[in-house]
Parts: sequence; structure tokens; C-alpha cells
Amino acid sequence: CQVIAASSGVQGLQMAREFRPDLITLDLMMPSMDGWQVVSAIKADPQLAHILVVVVSVVGNENRGHILGALDVLQKPVAREDLLAVLQRNLTGPKPRILIVDDDADAQRIIVAYLQGKGVEIRTAANGHEALARLDEAPADLILLDLMMPVMDGMAFLNAIRRDPRYQRLPVVVITAKELSAEENERLKSKKLRVLNKSDAFEGDLRRLLEDLLQNTAPRHGGKSK
Repeated sequence: CQVIAASSGVQGLQMAREFRPDLITLDLMMPSMDGWQVVSAIKADPQLAHILVVVVSVVGNENRGHILGALDVLQKPVAREDLLAVLQRNLTGPKPRILIVDDDADAQRIIVAYLQGKGVEIRTAANGHEALARLDEAPADLILLDLMMPVMDGMAFLNAIRRDPRYQRLPVVVITAKELSAEENERLKSKKLRVLNKSDAFEGDLRRLLEDLLQNTAPRHGGKSK
């Protein structure tokens, strides 16, 4: 494992946003910002909510039933064997990375809420320009893409990534409220894309589509657990 350390809750959140670790071990009793506040902040942030959290504290056992959002609880002093068991149980290798590209905050929340707990890493972007920057930061295994966005819309983003050899085979699902024209449907069909409409059945359709896609999407990115 590659290990990084923080000495406070504020620093820990900053480093979590910067490095996106696979797992966080967290003390509860800290000055300024305690572990309870850190867990709440992590789980409230769509960029961090997927990160596994293990509470390591002298007060761990008596609060075990109340530590919401924590994956595991270890009592201080921590036995090396117990810590290793937690890591082996929960760090099982790379998770599929899903990039959600949508300027609709409500749609983002629905998708993120469904994906939480599915063993995937979630990132978001509000337009195609931001999405290209996210891809430069780290590769994705699947993109969920809105078409109607400011700055760079979905079609322009699709054209940009398909010109790049790295992303020509990257699976993309178009999620849109727009009534597509025959020409737009043909363009999307020619790019071998799936289309999901933001209708009353959106959540159910999304669940079925993602279950199918995630079963057939293996992580293609490398890297060490942090």
C-alpha cells in the first residue's frame, strides 16, 4: 500500500480531495474537527462518499452502533493483525471508475445515490470541458453523459474523446431529457452509444442499465491502493 498521513480532520479532508485514497483510517477524538464531523463531511461529498472509512479510536467499541458511514471500527491500541484483516477484507483491487457528466445537480445526486455501495469510484463534471479535465487527471471505465450542457455540450465532448485513441472504446451512456431528432439518434447509434431518457421511469431504467453495464465493465486502469 502507498500510505499518506494527516494530523487533523481539516487536513485529512484536504488530502482526501487531492489524493482520492481507497481507504481512510480515522480517529474520532481530534481537536478543531473531530472524527464524527469528518465522516459526515466525507459522506456528504459526492467526490468522496465512495471512499472506505475505518474508525480507529479508544472510544470505538462503545460507539460502534452510532458511527454512521464507517465501514469498520478498530479499538485502540490496534493490533497489527486486526488492521491487516480490515485491509485484506476491504481492499480487493481496482474499482470501476464512473464519470458522471451532467450540469443538472438533481440528476447527479440520483445517479451518485444509486452507485454508492456498488463498489465503484465516482467522479462528476458539470460540462464537457470539465469532463475532459477529469479524464486527464485519471482514466474512466464508463461515462454517463448528458447532452444539453453549457460551455461544451455532450455531442462536442463525444466528438473530442472519439478523436483521442485512448478513449475510442470507452463505454458511454447518454442520459438526456432532450427529445432527440432522427439525425441525432442516427449519430448516437453510429457511435454505438446507449441512450437513457430522463423520464418518470428514469431511476428504474438507470438501475437496470447500470446493473447490466457494471457486470460487463472490468476496470482497465492500474495503480496502487493508497
